[in-house]
Order: sequence, then C-alpha cells, then structure tokens
Amino acid sequence: RVPPPASSIAMLSKSVLLLACLLAALPTLGLARGRRPRAFSRKRRSSTPMAALRGTASGASPPPRRLTDGGAVPVCAGEVSEMPASWRPPRWVEEARGRWPMPENLASAAEEGARAAYSELVDLIRRPGVVQELGTDALEPVINGAFAGGNMPRIRETGLEYGREVLLQLAGDYLAWDYAEGPPGCSELREGDLIILVWYGRYLHRQMAPNATMDAAQARLENLTAQAVRDCGSLDGYLGFSPEQRLSQHPDSVAKVAGAAQIDLVYSMVLQGVDTTGLLAMPGVAMPNGTLDYVASFWQWISSYPFVPGGTPGLDRKAFEQNSYIVTHALYLPTGYQRYRLLPRDSPQLLAYLRENFYAAIDLGSLDLLAEFVDNFRQLNCTADNDMQVR
Repeated sequence: RVPPPASSIAMLSKSVLLLACLLAALPTLGLARGRRPRAFSRKRRSSTPMAALRGTASGASPPPRRLTDGGAVPVCAGEVSEMPASWRPPRWVEEARGRWPMPENLASAAEEGARAAYSELVDLIRRPGVVQELGTDALEPVINGAFAGGNMPRIRETGLEYGREVLLQLAGDYLAWDYAEGPPGCSELREGDLIILVWYGRYLHRQMAPNATMDAAQARLENLTAQAVRDCGSLDGYLGFSPEQRLSQHPDSVAKVAGAAQIDLVYSMVLQGVDTTGLLAMPGVAMPNGTLDYVASFWQWISSYPFVPGGTPGLDRKAFEQNSYIVTHALYLPTGYQRYRLLPRDSPQLLAYLRENFYAAIDLGSLDLLAEFVDNFRQLNCTADNDMQVR
C-alpha cells in the first residue's frame, strides 16, 4: 500500500529514490559500498495478490534463458557491435536514442544532486519522531551514505556519525535487555531487528574511531545475537525451514516463478542469506553446523533459478519488476553489500539476466530498479566510457 504523499515514509522514499539514481550516475564510487534492500521492502513486496500472468498456461515450463551466444561473453560492451545478440537494444531504443538529450557536465551535476538528496534525506530523518516511526527504515538510508561516500568525505562522515546516533537510539530495548526474564529467542532473528542492528553495528564499530559507548553497545548486541542463535538449536531452526527440502527443486512453470507467494519466499531467502553471511563473519557468534554449506548451496540454487525474462507473453509487469529486484539483491550476497568486489565469475547467470533484461527495465519505467542494474554493472568496472548500457 502506498502511503499518503504527506507521510514521512513517502517523503523519505522519494529522497532515497533520487539518491539511488544519482549515486548510480557518479563516475567514481568507493569500493566499500553497500545498500540494504530491506529498507523499503514493504513497498516492493506488497501482500496484495498479483495477477502474475495473463494468457500463460499454469503448467507451461519457463522459457529457456540464453546465457551466451557462443564464444567469450564480454564483461562490458561499448557499442552495439560488441554486444552478444541477447544484450542488444530493441528497435524502439535504436530509433529513439538519437533524440535523447546528452547533458554536459553530468558527473558534477550528479555529485551535486547526490549531496542535495542526501542532505534532504538526513533532514527528514532528524525531524522529531521520525526515527521512532520508521525504525530501521530510518537507519539504513543514513548508513548508505557511509557505504557510498567513498569519494564524498562529508557524506561519509555524516553517514557514520549520524548512523551511530540512530543505531544507538533504535537499539535501546536490546541494550536494556533484562536477562532475568530470559535470553532472546530465535524468533528475534527473523521477526525482530536484532540482525539488522548487529550487522550495522559491526560496520560502524570497524569503520569509526574507538568509542566506549559504541564498544559496549556492539558487544551487547553480539552477545544477544549469539544467544538467539543458540536458541535456534539447529540450522533448520535458524532458517525456519529445511534447506534440503527447500533447495531440492525450482519452480517448474512461468506462473509459479511469477506468483506473489513464490516471489515473497525467494526474496526473503535472499535477504536472510545476506544476513547469514554477515553473521558468519562475527567471531563471537557461533552459527549452527552446516551454515556455511547452506550459503554456498543457496548461492548455486539462486544462480540457476529460472527467472522469467521481460517480454514473456502474458508476463505481468509487476512480477517482472519484483523478480528483477531479487536478482539485483542476490548479487549482494557474495559482495556483502558491495564491501567486496563483484567478479564476472561469481554468477554468470544472474549477470546475464541483468544484461538481457536491461532494456525491459527501461521500458518498465522504474528508475530505482534501473539504478540497481547499473550499480551492479559499475561494480564490474563498466563505465559510461566503456559500456553502452551504463552510458
């Protein structure tokens, strides 16, 4: 459900959308970047049932997805002639491209716009009561400035310092946890904000100068997390499902891939997978036996998932958009929200999906989704100079 235009979350959504698009346009972003997809997942994963497919038989198999056209697939392609056939723009793009504006000084304009958008975003969150209203949806976009501000020191400084302030405010209930009433249960990891707070707390703790308050808070959050994981008892208990059963098969029809319930299920698995890799990096948190093997198996499973290409006859545009978000977010799993370099060999299948559906994303009209496509291309060192889709 879209909130009223005057609400805080609607205003924040507008600022985050503008900032995401502008950051995707900047020419030199720091490698220690990250974006948290959970922030506006309510908007992207509406519980309203979607008429996912029209005119497609429910038993039809997903169409095959061509990953290569023979020979080596380039990482970046500066001209149409350098593109595999499956990457190339449709006729309507070729006919319209000559009429598109070619702005000058785009890099400086994008940087100026990013500064203005981030400043507006922080001003909105600083308003009385907004942090309490939005919860971790207020924390995540602030810290995004620290992730993305490698070449903009003032934005990065604000992201770290104000991010720490917001985190400590949101973590109050956990920091005041009364052990006399028992340790946190496993449900805190799936239903509460503990994983989000401990993950961001670790990032802030490692990126900032020593601070006694933050040191104590992070130690407390990690201790609570370790106890919650222990309460899960097993990998199945931690995940909330049997990994052997869940990863044993893929959907076998277009309708199933595009169904709202399946999209929500896979999206949740992706977010949980990225969170799990973050917990595996914390020495003080002992994860259940088999956790690392599960993450590796899940990566293989999602890399070979039969995502439905845009333009499939009868495919609902919303289902295409949400499946595309799954792809862009899945690529955060090996990069830790882009703290580590994305490599072409990490998942040729998922990267092929982005390349082959780039123009379908343009046609969809979702600037946020398009920015996430470009963001992943830029992690491969594809720029406006050497890549036609980025340009």
